Amino acid sequence: PADLYLEGPDQFRGYFNSSLTTAVATRGRAPYRQVVCHGFVVDGEGRKMSKSIGNTIAPDEIVQASGADVLRLWATSADYTADIRVSKEVLAGVSEGYRKIRNTWRFLLGNLDGFDPARDLVPLSELTGLEGYMRGRMGELVQTVRESYESYALQGVYQAVLNFAAVDLSSLY
Repeated sequence: PADLYLEGPDQFRGYFNSSLTTAVATRGRAPYRQVVCHGFVVDGEGRKMSKSIGNTIAPDEIVQASGADVLRLWATSADYTADIRVSKEVLAGVSEGYRKIRNTWRFLLGNLDGFDPARDLVPLSELTGLEGYMRGRMGELVQTVRESYESYALQGVYQAVLNFAAVDLSSLY
């Protein structure tokens, strides 16, 4: 069987149902180990996208205007199990989040120039105060990200990383 079926609600009575029925009848088991259901991409007002209405945004337009990273981040920023809104306003918000994450990590990486772990590394047992707190927050971030990926909750990854970069690192630390 396949590890994962990724289906939209429009397929429940079609392909999904016929593949399930056929597999159970012929092999006695489902043709998949897990099923993840996704919603549809809709416009900023929640309407189905349509060329005739003129409310579509092509992915290549997003890449040209905002970059591929913003498109990827948008795809992970919302709960895909429901309909996902896309509009210039939504993308502007994602772009702002992207800038916060990127600028924070660029600053951190810039501070690593000349860092020699053999010479500069501080043992975890010696971290106190704010450094100890931030090390703990980083551990929580790693756990949240891992659990979110394992449960296919990509929006949890986005929210955790954005919050860590914008609040914990930028504002607090």
